[in-house]
Amino acid sequence: MSSLKRYVVVLLLSCICSVCYAERITYSQVSNAISIKEFKKMKISSYQASNGDVYSVGSTVTIGPKSDRFYQTITPMFLDLNGEWAEVKKIFVSKSKKQGLFVSMLLSISAGSKLQIFPQITDIERALSIGEIVSNVDSIVTTKSKDMASTVMSDIQQYTLPSGTELFINKTMIEIQCTTEKKYKHLSCDTQIGGTVAKLIAIKAQGSSARLVLQMPNGELITVFDAQKALDLGEIYVVK
Repeated sequence: MSSLKRYVVVLLLSCICSVCYAERITYSQVSNAISIKEFKKMKISSYQASNGDVYSVGSTVTIGPKSDRFYQTITPMFLDLNGEWAEVKKIFVSKSKKQGLFVSMLLSISAGSKLQIFPQITDIERALSIGEIVSNVDSIVTTKSKDMASTVMSDIQQYTLPSGTELFINKTMIEIQCTTEKKYKHLSCDTQIGGTVAKLIAIKAQGSSARLVLQMPNGELITVFDAQKALDLGEIYVVK
């Protein structure tokens, strides 16, 4: 075999191996695995959770509020990351004597022009069950610039809530209301910003309700985790 042919064969084998180890794993696959060894050589590209959500390297996840005084599934546990967008940097399978095998992921968050923090979701499934992860990351495409970011959560252009309220992308205006609570229960902002009118720019259907992304007049984005519940509690009001 000539040196050129040998080079081509080696190159093809390298490409094949690369494809083989860049894999999507699933909740059932991990749950039914006998040993962690079968995941050690994998270059995991994405994970399909038990609820069908897909988490991919390079996409974005929205972090929810602490389930207690501290995060139960996110380290560092003392940081307040509610509503933060984080890029998924790595997905890997972990193991403990008590829990067996479970899936973790390393995130990256920009905290200023020169500062990056790298929190870790220790257990994706538990984070989902207690609300410390609030987004389906494979359906989110994020584009960031100096002053604003835009998000497309799906191709839904119109959605009708169970109450009959109709929502339209880039047409519906939503007013964020003042409440008697110190913090909003279904909005990503920590402080009261009542009276602010924002534009609806993205909708993600989730069961009988929907998650919304609102663009504030200053370009800031606010996530409404459950539109119907936020409407029922008076946290938001559909202007038009």
